[in-house]
Amino acid sequence: MTNGFLQGYNTLDALALAALAFGITVVTAIKGFKVKEGKETSLALAKTGAIGFAGIAIIYLILVALGAGSLHYFKLSENGGIAFAQIAHHYLDTFGEALLATLATITCMFTAIGLVVAFAQDFHKRFPKISYRTFLTFNCLFSFAIANFGLTTIIAWSTPVLMFLYPLAIALIFCGLISKFFNNDPAVYKFAVYFTIIPALFDGLNAAPSIISNTAFAKAALTFGIAGYLLGLGIHLYKSKASSQAVELAD
Repeated sequence: MTNGFLQGYNTLDALALAALAFGITVVTAIKGFKVKEGKETSLALAKTGAIGFAGIAIIYLILVALGAGSLHYFKLSENGGIAFAQIAHHYLDTFGEALLATLATITCMFTAIGLVVAFAQDFHKRFPKISYRTFLTFNCLFSFAIANFGLTTIIAWSTPVLMFLYPLAIALIFCGLISKFFNNDPAVYKFAVYFTIIPALFDGLNAAPSIISNTAFAKAALTFGIAGYLLGLGIHLYKSKASSQAVELAD
C-alpha cells in the first residue's frame, strides 16, 4: 500500500496537484453555464467530481487486475506504459496495439489540453501583462520538448519535484477543508507549510534520479505537517481569546 501511494506521486492523477491544476479550469467551465452562486458552484463541482472519481476508480481497479495477472506471462516492466503494451499485444495482438495507441492518444490529449489551459489561465491571472496565448504557446512547446525524453526519463526527473510539492499541497488542502474552524487564519496555513517544507525538501532530494527509492521522510512530512497545523491553530485560538478579552475590557 505504501509503495502504491508513493508511486502515485509519479502522476498527476493523485489527489493534490491534479485538483489544484484542474480546479481553476473546472470552476471556470461551471461558471460558463451561468452558475454564479458559490453554493451552486460547489454543489456542481462535488457532483462532477463524484462522477469522475467513480469512473476513474473503476478503470484503475481493472488496470490493477490486468497488471497483477500479467505477471504470470511477463517480467516486471520498467514502467506502466510498457506493461500496458505487452498486455494489449498478448490478448488482442496487433489490433490490441493499435487500439491502445488510439485510446492513449485520445485520453492523453484531453489531459494535456486540460493541463496547458489550466497553466495558462492561472499564470495569466497572476501576470496579466503577459497574454493568455503567450503562456499557452510556451507551455505547449515546452511540453512537446519534454515529451521526447521518454516516459521513464520523465518519471525519474519529475519524481523529486512531485515529492517536494505533494506534502505542501496536501497540507494546504487539508487546512482549506477545515478552514471554517479557525476562520481562515493565515497563521495556521503558514505554520502548517513551514513545518511541512523541511521534510518535503529532504524527500525531494532523496528521490533524485540517481537514487530513486522509497523514503522514511514521508512519515516525517505528515508528522511535521500536523505539528505545524496544531501550532498554528493554537496561535489562532490565543489571538481570538486575547481579542475577546480586549473587547470585554473596552466595554
